Amino acid sequence: MTLSVLAQMFFNALIIGTVYALLAVGFNLVWGILGVFNFAHGHFYMLGAFLAWWLMASVGLGFSISFILTTIFIFILAAVSFKLVLEPLQENEFVCVIASLGLVSLIEGVVSAIFGGEPRIVRLPISGLASFGVFVISYSRLATLGISFIVIVVFLYLVYFTKFGRAVRAAAWDPEIAQVQGINVSKIYLFTFCIGTVLAGIGGMVASHMTPLMPHMGFEFALKAFIIVVIGGLGSIPGALMGAMIIAFIESFIGSLINTTVATIVSFAVVLIILILKPSGLMGTVSK
Repeated sequence: MTLSVLAQMFFNALIIGTVYALLAVGFNLVWGILGVFNFAHGHFYMLGAFLAWWLMASVGLGFSISFILTTIFIFILAAVSFKLVLEPLQENEFVCVIASLGLVSLIEGVVSAIFGGEPRIVRLPISGLASFGVFVISYSRLATLGISFIVIVVFLYLVYFTKFGRAVRAAAWDPEIAQVQGINVSKIYLFTFCIGTVLAGIGGMVASHMTPLMPHMGFEFALKAFIIVVIGGLGSIPGALMGAMIIAFIESFIGSLINTTVATIVSFAVVLIILILKPSGLMGTVSK
């Protein structure tokens, strides 16, 4: 084990962690505030990756334009999905979960029908390696880290330092009192779902070059988001960020030193230990 290898694993974990943070923060936002356990969350991650790949590889657009168009499309699709499928069933959590499974089948089926089931490889228009003393890293991975970090910072600003963010937190704390105070809770729920879903789609876009794309990959990332939220605590955005980094470092270090199967086992072991010691998660404060 050399210093360069350790540094490589550390920065790989940091990059993966920021992507997981995008995925988990959106999942936590929707589940913690709306009380909706959205199984389709990982499939919006998958959809973001596939749309970015298609716009770049088949349509010939640059990454920036593809990023903007995919973000807009996922926002609109999330709004339609919420208004037509999830909002009418929101009072019945079990039925809402079944409806989200229906969205999973619909999204995966459409993507499979259009693009086929074979793995797709994304080539970003960014090449070359950056050298940082004892290790090197590709510019594409640095771009993933930078974009993810910027999006997370913008999201945190939106939640903690804007009127919309205060309304979201008020609706999460007590929807009835928020309604009395003049907050349109239905509209807050809609935009909360759309923003959370868009974060997942952005995660898929920025990480699309790191793993082969397959229509069924959504379940894997929905499971990762669930594990991270359990570790960090339902309703806690800082907890989701912490949980994302914990899982990323486990995957990077244990996956590299041993194998990915052992890393998965350790991830679940961490979840069990945290549930035993602190059932609400490391920073959980809100329960629905």
